[in-house]
Amino acid sequence: MLVLPTEIQIKIFGYLDLGSIQKYRLLCKRLHSLSRSPVSHAEFLQMNYGLLFCVFYGYHLHRSLFTDRVLSILLQKGAILHRFVIQLIVSDFHASHVETSLYVYSINKGYDLYGSEVNFKANDHRVFEQALRSSALDSEQSLEQLQHLIRDVGFVPVPELCLRPYSENMYQLCQLDLSLVGHLIKQGMSVDKFNDHIIDRLLAHPYLNMSHLERYLDIGFTLSDMSIKRSLAQGKQSVLLILKRLIDKQRLHKLAHDTVFDLFGPYKTSSSLNIAWNGHSVDQLIKDFQIDKQFIRLCVMTHPDSVCTPTESHAEFPVTRPYLKTRPYPLWEWVLKQYGPHDPLSVACMDDALSRAVADQELHDLHRVFIDQGFVFQPRHIKILACRVLHRNMTENAVFLLGAMREQVLERYFRPIVNQVEPMEKMPFEDAIAFRHALNQEVLDNEEWYTRMTTIQFQGQGEGGSIRLGRPSEHGIKFHQICKKFDQELKMGLVPKEEERTSDDSTHSRTSVSLSWTKRIKLWWKNRALPWRF
Repeated sequence: MLVLPTEIQIKIFGYLDLGSIQKYRLLCKRLHSLSRSPVSHAEFLQMNYGLLFCVFYGYHLHRSLFTDRVLSILLQKGAILHRFVIQLIVSDFHASHVETSLYVYSINKGYDLYGSEVNFKANDHRVFEQALRSSALDSEQSLEQLQHLIRDVGFVPVPELCLRPYSENMYQLCQLDLSLVGHLIKQGMSVDKFNDHIIDRLLAHPYLNMSHLERYLDIGFTLSDMSIKRSLAQGKQSVLLILKRLIDKQRLHKLAHDTVFDLFGPYKTSSSLNIAWNGHSVDQLIKDFQIDKQFIRLCVMTHPDSVCTPTESHAEFPVTRPYLKTRPYPLWEWVLKQYGPHDPLSVACMDDALSRAVADQELHDLHRVFIDQGFVFQPRHIKILACRVLHRNMTENAVFLLGAMREQVLERYFRPIVNQVEPMEKMPFEDAIAFRHALNQEVLDNEEWYTRMTTIQFQGQGEGGSIRLGRPSEHGIKFHQICKKFDQELKMGLVPKEEERTSDDSTHSRTSVSLSWTKRIKLWWKNRALPWRF
């Protein structure tokens, strides 16, 4: 390092950040001396902020490095000393610690650069924003004022000195005179800080046309990936036609898939969309870009904390990416309507809807929608409902779901019905055994669950903690009673069934759940064609 020429060492200094500069100074006396050199400071400011803004940010953010000598070197390199920077130095001279040498040098340079246009007591940023605000009343006069400020004085706005949002100021300036923004861009101003804001506003405009958008693209604006994804998520066919003409087909196809993926999942990274679910837009994108079900499965079944994979489900919850969204209910309902109640995607959505510990009426209504459409309960759901009934403001919903499960299971086992949407198959004997096992394991023989049900209630909804009960919850007791009744009804139906499985020539007719155990046994003996009768 020490054998390098001084000019190279100064160049290296320009690429360092502030933390590295402190370490750079500790290496040796020569580098310590070099790091305190005004030439090194000027190189650092130029490399980090460019010639257009290095003077302002040197004074605004790096006051300890910024001296009259550094300013002189920067001006020799071609840096711009804006009038608003001189105004800032003058206003700070009496209010804060500004070196007299810097103050005097700035004043003299101001007169040299601006002559009769010098106005140190004014504030160019306030004048700029005031002209933008008054443009609604007198656009012609405001436009003349802005043109003089930008073209004649060389004013360039910076976010740190604006009272209003910087991107909104630039959007309003575009509306008044797009050529002024083009002039600022030619002077070296970057559009990165307001590009997406303005392009998003343009793409969302109801009367957007191709030529108007191209005017912005011609002066330096770009169609970024995020802007394209946000516009695709709106589902406007007119915007899609414009994008197809301006964007490469392969890039647009990839961004359409990314948009659908982001709509299904939560906002996790800076490259993800953070907008509400829009089923119409998803339908439109699926149709326009031929998005297949396999990709939708990838969108739904890749919860980052789940043991499930896009190709393999698991009994643990949650399983879907929408689970992490603030309001996933419309999305789950869309999956149900799109693929039906028995599709693995719909089953996964209902699993998560059942396990979501939220006392939300919209969620409870979604449970009813799934059940009405023919969703089939499984033994694993008893564990979820047993947990749900322990949460505050969810006990009534848990009782309703358990009642719906009981009715469905008994109907399927004893008297298979035809649902309005899809026929419901008869329940296998093994499934009925599994339901009994789950009832006993999770509720009836679970002393820990019973103790919790009678003594505490969990807060739920992300609040955490629990409250102690003076007496058991009414719905909790009802839940336990339904489980006992459910178990007894399954038990009565399983006794003759088990005997029947040991007989080769026996038949078993479907019986009604409403029959008593005694009548069911009579019917069973009658069907066995034995000589003895009741």
